[in-house]
Amino acid sequence: MKTPARRQLGLCKGAIAYLKVAISNTMGEDFVAGRICSFWTSVTKIAAQAGLDRRQVA
Repeated sequence: MKTPARRQLGLCKGAIAYLKVAISNTMGEDFVAGRICSFWTSVTKIAAQAGLDRRQVA
C-alpha cells in the first residue's frame, strides 16, 4: 500500500498547493550553482494561484 508523501511529511493540502505555485514560479536560472532558488510575487497573487485564502499564505 502506497502512502502519499503529503501524509508522510505531515503536509496539509494547502501546503501542497503553495508548493506547486512556488515551484511553478521558479526559473531554470534559479538552479544554477551558486544561485538562490526563489520567487517574488505578492501574497495575494500566490493565494489566488493556489486557490487559498490570503491569510493561509501569509
